[in-house]
Amino acid sequence: MVSSHLDRRSKYSQAAIQEAFLKILDDKPLDSITVTEVCNVADVNRGTFYKYYKDVPDLFLQIKGSFFAEIKKTMEVNQVFNVENIFSEALKAIQGNKNLLRVMQKSGYTQSAVDEVTFLLKDTIINGIKASKPYASDIEIECVFQYIIGAGANLISQWICNNMELPIDEVQKVMVNATVAVLNSI
Repeated sequence: MVSSHLDRRSKYSQAAIQEAFLKILDDKPLDSITVTEVCNVADVNRGTFYKYYKDVPDLFLQIKGSFFAEIKKTMEVNQVFNVENIFSEALKAIQGNKNLLRVMQKSGYTQSAVDEVTFLLKDTIINGIKASKPYASDIEIECVFQYIIGAGANLISQWICNNMELPIDEVQKVMVNATVAVLNSI
């Protein structure tokens, strides 16, 4: 019972620190945020912060890392190329990390996030295109992949800018229909 209580407390402390950090990052650049500032907003002491994070950049990297691990897990689960499942799971992960992505976008970290997600999606999508279009050349497949990723990244970026007002199933529908149309073009 004690372990469960401590585990809940640890999760609560980490969540409070991460939420406080994202709130501050919404107003200030990463390099000007201090541990003291995060601790004051999170209402935790510095020892609690240092129990989980080395410094503020480490906190940011861990938050980002958790998001990308979630996307990677989505790709591992969806080994069969099913654009509806892939987009559905990726959009759910994005929606679940709404504050992180909004702050990353506002702070100019969007391109690095897009690059990392592209890296995570590439093998699954390329292999899916090859399986569904075995006669397509490698150049055609790469062009289709880049188009899908570029269009998807722009759509998601706009969705985040608009505070994700459009329902997730509508965004997924647009992405799936556009992807199927592009795949049918080769």
